[in-house]
Amino acid sequence: MFNSKVRNLTDIVEQVLNETSRPIPVNFVLGVIQRESGGIVGNYGNGIAMGLMQVLRGTLASFNDKQNKSYTKQDMIGTSNEDAMRQIEVGTWYLQRCLLSVNKMNPFEFTWPKGPLGRTQGHYADMSYVAGINGFRKFRERALNQGFADTPQALRLYRNTYETTWGQPNRPFDHAKGVWALASGNDDRPAPSSPVQPKTGGGGIGFLILIIAFVAKFFKKGN
Repeated sequence: MFNSKVRNLTDIVEQVLNETSRPIPVNFVLGVIQRESGGIVGNYGNGIAMGLMQVLRGTLASFNDKQNKSYTKQDMIGTSNEDAMRQIEVGTWYLQRCLLSVNKMNPFEFTWPKGPLGRTQGHYADMSYVAGINGFRKFRERALNQGFADTPQALRLYRNTYETTWGQPNRPFDHAKGVWALASGNDDRPAPSSPVQPKTGGGGIGFLILIIAFVAKFFKKGN
């Protein structure tokens, strides 16, 4: 399920979640950590994202501003237990924001934090974690406007079929599915209602082609 480095972080994750009063499932956090850093404290391999949960500098700045903290880049790429706790603290703060943003999309269906964390809400929060809250929100809105069902599978179908410009389209969908499988022990492949195919304007063009063919055939007979 989780590699040994990630399993060894279980107690630290539980401690951070308890101290910050964030009721996020521990396995969900561990799944994000495994995907983002493989459990390597202070991971800074790409020189951009930092730490166990691969937070960006903008995320760290926003965390410090809203939480009245003064954590530094060195805290995010350090390797001590204290550094690990701070990396998880910042990452779970942002993960909670992602979960709450999904709750606001449809509070009757995505009930966390007042209700249990359902699989779809977990998927969408993880997609938001990777793609950015606003990025995922706009992508979902476009899919729903095109008539696709509000499920992870339907959004993957929309992305595969119609979305070509969204940055790094594979990560939010394929990797989020893997995180939830790690966190819950099962995959999330609901059978969505058949999406209504978007109107492409092809019907009018096809009708015009039929008319041209009919006229051509008529004149051919006349000759």
